[in-house]
Amino acid sequence: MSNMRRALLLTALGCCLAGCGGNSGGVGALTTQEAQVRQGWEKTYNVIGFFTPNGGAATVCNGTLTDKCTNRTGTQITSTRTLQLTVNGTTNTYLTTLVSNQAADGSITLLNVTVGANPTLTVQSTTFTVPGTWSTTTTATGTTTFTDSSVATESLVVSGSTQIQTQVGAIDAWTTAYQHTYQGNLDMNLTEYYVPGIAGYAYATGTLVLSDGTFTGTFDLQQTNAPLP
Repeated sequence: MSNMRRALLLTALGCCLAGCGGNSGGVGALTTQEAQVRQGWEKTYNVIGFFTPNGGAATVCNGTLTDKCTNRTGTQITSTRTLQLTVNGTTNTYLTTLVSNQAADGSITLLNVTVGANPTLTVQSTTFTVPGTWSTTTTATGTTTFTDSSVATESLVVSGSTQIQTQVGAIDAWTTAYQHTYQGNLDMNLTEYYVPGIAGYAYATGTLVLSDGTFTGTFDLQQTNAPLP
């Protein structure tokens, strides 16, 4: 799989294009409004699961996913997303830089994405936006066309709400099914426990396809520097 496709799936991870969190533990409130992302917000997830290399067998792996908003100028957000997976003593790093727009209602729309030192992939048109308001009936589907004519599709469906236990405490969240395809191939299939008040998920489980294989496992919020609801 190409580096560009890897960038797209890392863009999709967490649905939103920049995230935040909180240091406090305990039960949070079930929020409905997508938070306005602030520069410096950072969250780190503990990653545990199985990595199946292309043409190989599944192996236990672990690592971290760190998501940081490095700049906010007006409505434009720049964030970096670093996924590190350790398999058989070797750590692979996947770095993506994302630029998005956040409207006054909280909704978030991708503008461009860059993976590593590769050229930036710019959105030509899109009908997918992370919702600004969440409820049990929230759905969002759409198609994104990039300037190189490649196409991604996304689907987000809320099925209800629950309290999820994470390493930073118990958090009320919306149970959300999220899928992402690129050029017709499903490369992400996640159940996310999404918290609009932190503009991201507190916990996720499922499968994503990387450049050198497939990861199946969990993402558990373990550290963050902005208050939870």
